[in-house]
Amino acid sequence: MLPPYLDDKSNRVRANALIPLLRSGYRMAECTLREMVVHTSNFFRSSAAYVLGEMAPTTQVVNQLDSLARDEDPTVRTRALASVERLGLRSPAPAGSGDSLTI
Repeated sequence: MLPPYLDDKSNRVRANALIPLLRSGYRMAECTLREMVVHTSNFFRSSAAYVLGEMAPTTQVVNQLDSLARDEDPTVRTRALASVERLGLRSPAPAGSGDSLTI
């Protein structure tokens, strides 16, 4: 019922479809999330950061949040940092410091 929404034009519709699908292990959802993390639209990247904050803090989730926390867009960075906080992770160090998020 939810998989068709992974191709929706709305970033929010995709994000809300992703959460239960990712939690249930639906592999196509992982692909959609990866696409959203690197999407040209800051709205899609911000929604990806939101979705990541709803997941378990696996290494993959932490790495994607680390990347989004250093995004060029301040809205994406803010959403990523909120997800980092939600997951109880240490905030990322300033860009160029070599440090990254930790579990």
